[in-house]
Amino acid sequence: MKQSKRPRKPAHLSPSAAKAWDSVVKSLDDAGTLSATDIAAITLLAELLGIAADAYTQFKAAANTAGQIGTVIKQPNGWPGPHPQWSIYQKAIAQAKGLLAEFGLTPAGRAKVCQEIDKGPADPFADLDAEGGERA
Repeated sequence: MKQSKRPRKPAHLSPSAAKAWDSVVKSLDDAGTLSATDIAAITLLAELLGIAADAYTQFKAAANTAGQIGTVIKQPNGWPGPHPQWSIYQKAIAQAKGLLAEFGLTPAGRAKVCQEIDKGPADPFADLDAEGGERA
């Protein structure tokens, strides 16, 4: 599955998503699992990771400005509630987690990808052909 040339990074990515794209593509290329057919999924993963990074940065900046501790803020109605950027961060990370696993970029996902690669040929008679055996 190793691709000799890395795919071109989409121009529409935000700076955070572009940084995530570079990281994901490098990881997949280094693992030998980078495929041109995965560009749409890689782009989606990069966008989700970019959204998460931006939301976290905005959350931390707002927390430092307001002297906020934790993820709860006073809502317009006066009641405590989750910080909007924290909610965006959590949703983006939850969605990215599934794609990270699909690409083998989590420990469990990597084990699954390695297991599928180690299965060997799908043809149960492939070994007979290699040994000069005859197939009916």
